[in-house]
Amino acid sequence: MSCDFVIHIVDNDAAILDALRLLLATERYAVRTHQSARRFLDTIQQDDRGCVVAEMHMPEMGGMGLLAALNERGSSMPVIIITANGDVPLAVATMKQGAFNYLKKPLDGDDLLVSIHAAFDAHINSALACPVS
Repeated sequence: MSCDFVIHIVDNDAAILDALRLLLATERYAVRTHQSARRFLDTIQQDDRGCVVAEMHMPEMGGMGLLAALNERGSSMPVIIITANGDVPLAVATMKQGAFNYLKKPLDGDDLLVSIHAAFDAHINSALACPVS
């Protein structure tokens, strides 16, 4: 059985996209970057497998809107929300909406990697992640 997992980074800050892409590439992850939630949603397919790391506060559609859109589509991809401007009530609301994790910027690379690894483990173990053919 083979699965193609991609980490999708969604952030309107080009510097964050570059930094996270570099960090994850050094860990040998396949990475795709998206400068907006809308662009990301336009490129993914229903059966895509992977993990999403998304900024909470972006123009047009932020992390909560992205979570809602993925939920509407029935996506099983885990979503890790990142933000520089968050608090406990926002973190709780995000998790209730279905985020896999909520991390505060500045990001600790090790914390992000642990969260991504756990998200992949959860995704692999779900019935939807890798159907047996």
